This record gives sequence, structure tokens and C-alpha cells, in this order.
Amino acid sequence: MKNNDKINLLNDAMFKSLVRSSEARNIVLKVIHDITHVAMEELEQANFIGGEIPKMNIHEKGKISDVIISANTNSLILEMNQWYTSEILDKNLQYAFAWNVQSSHLTKIILINFDEFNTPFHTDKPLLEFKMRDEDRHVESDLITSYHLILANYNNPLYNVSEETRTFMEFLHSKKTITELEEKYKGNEAYLKMIKKIKKLTQDEKFMGYYDLEEKHQWQLNDSYKTGVKQGIEQGVHQNKIEMAKMMLGKYSQEEIIRLTGLTKKEITNLK
Repeated sequence: MKNNDKINLLNDAMFKSLVRSSEARNIVLKVIHDITHVAMEELEQANFIGGEIPKMNIHEKGKISDVIISANTNSLILEMNQWYTSEILDKNLQYAFAWNVQSSHLTKIILINFDEFNTPFHTDKPLLEFKMRDEDRHVESDLITSYHLILANYNNPLYNVSEETRTFMEFLHSKKTITELEEKYKGNEAYLKMIKKIKKLTQDEKFMGYYDLEEKHQWQLNDSYKTGVKQGIEQGVHQNKIEMAKMMLGKYSQEEIIRLTGLTKKEITNLK
């Protein structure tokens, strides 16, 4: 990477490597605490683990989440969503449930999405929170809470998001060169530590191979979705819902499976 190249921190390889790193740990935990109110004591004892979700059988396609944080009473799933497609939000929920169902003990699921888009929300808020609710808008289950950080809205002062969270959102959202990052965050030791990690990654030829490949893949994926692969992608999403429902049988009620997967009662019944 050339010195004057702007760095995409939402590149899948870069996001995973940075957020999982020890250099970013304190900032990431503070942001998670600010968003979710999970106690810092629990977060500090949590394990940052690989994003691969175990397969149920050898024929199943691999499921990869960006970052999984396994805490005592919570499973926190962090997902970076650089491009909007109609199935991306369903996919993230499915992967979160797949991880929880296959874990040794069921915990509360907290899904945190870092979104580089405002579709389909059309909001000026920097943070959105969703819980499972019934038709009367009453909270129906505490099994999962989903958050969306709308990165482009980081500088909206009208909503109660901490400066720590705003700074991290801006950091991820704004593409800058290493020099520009060092200048902007001069005097901020925590961010300079992260920038030093980024600089080290950009000097690693093997890592940059993954980075460049991901940039090309994301461009092709976005272009393909626009030009007709959409139907096949959505069919795959429906099949993933069926696979997730199979894993949930016996652990969740039929009503919960229907609400969490979006499948019909008949589809759930046929799985038994």
C-alpha cells in the first residue's frame, strides 16, 4: 500500500484484524459498554474468539461472523456491514442464533451491527436498538437485542451517544491515509496505538493480499447483486433460515422459532 492511499477500515480483513487486536481492545469494550450497558467487569473477562460458527454436519456451508465475544451471561456478535443487500440483516441474525444454539449454554444474544449505509432505516439517528416485540409493541423476549450503529450519522448531536462511541464511529467511517490518521488523532494515545497496528498491517504483504482480495470481492458482490444474482442470494437466505430452525427445535418454542426465523408454521411443522 502506498503512503498516500486511503485505508478502508471497513474492509472485512482490516475490520476483523483491528477489532480483535489487543491494541483496540479497550476502545472496543468501552463502546460496547456504552451501547449495551453490559458491565465492564463482565466484558473485561470475556473472550474474543474466531468468527467461525461450528457446522452441524459436514455438508453444511461455513458460517462466519466478524467478531464473537463470549462473556459470562451474554454472547456478543459484532458485524461490519459495508454494503446493503436485502438479506444481510437476516443473515446476521441467523448467524447470531446459530452460534447461541450451538454453544454449551444459552446466553442472551447481543448483535451489534456497524452499518455503512442508512438503507432500510432512513434515519438521522446514530444508534438504533431492536428487541423482539409482539403486535402491541410489548417486549416479547429478551433472547436477543440487535443494535445498529449508522456510521454516517456519527456527528448528529441530537441523540445520546457518548463521545467515545462517536469518535470510534467516525474513525471507522472516514477513509484516511496513515499520515492523516496520525495527524487527526495526535495526542490521543489509545487511537495512536490502533493506528500503529493499522500501519503494521499495511506493511504485511500477506495481510494486504487478503485486504486487496476483499476489496475486489466486495465490489463484485455489490455489482452482482445489482445485476441479477439477487434471486439466488435470497434463495440461499431462505435455506439458511430452514437450517437455523432445525437447530432451534427442542430448545425454543414453535412460536419463538417462527418469530426469529420468519418461517411459516407449516414450514416449521414439516421440519419435525
